[in-house]
Amino acid sequence: MKSCMTVMGVVGVLAVAAGTARAQPVDVRMQGIQFSPADIEITPGMTVRWTNMDFLPHTATSESGPDVLVPDGFFRSPFLSTGQSFEFTFPDAGVFYYYCELHGLHMQGTITVRCPADLNGDGIVDFSDYLEFLNLYDAQDPRVDFNGDGLVDFADYLEFLNLYEAGC
Repeated sequence: MKSCMTVMGVVGVLAVAAGTARAQPVDVRMQGIQFSPADIEITPGMTVRWTNMDFLPHTATSESGPDVLVPDGFFRSPFLSTGQSFEFTFPDAGVFYYYCELHGLHMQGTITVRCPADLNGDGIVDFSDYLEFLNLYDAQDPRVDFNGDGLVDFADYLEFLNLYEAGC
């Protein structure tokens, strides 16, 4: 009994440790009156950093849809001069549109925040994703190599469980 509890305790510690790694910010350049790249895909908890490389000031301001050009209040940078940056961390999955308040239609982008555990792409993490994970894991499918080490192994299973438990 004690050895089983010890193994479960180790698995719990490994599961927590597997979910604590943080990626570096994803960089978006503001240059030539455009965002580059303008459209990116990240996972929840990742940070995007916009840096103005232009001689003109720019902003990165969220809007409720493409071409709306009205701040929706989710994120809004100050006016950024050459070399200045603004960072924002996206806590949840979703599609987020943004634009430069000074250059409107000419300078827009999209951030898609997708949970890697949403294996069927329906926007929620549920039991059907767990079943899909098991199938992909058995097949050694690289789509479930969550830690990017080139192997589909127990560490990926633990990472999936962390994401599944968190609802992401």
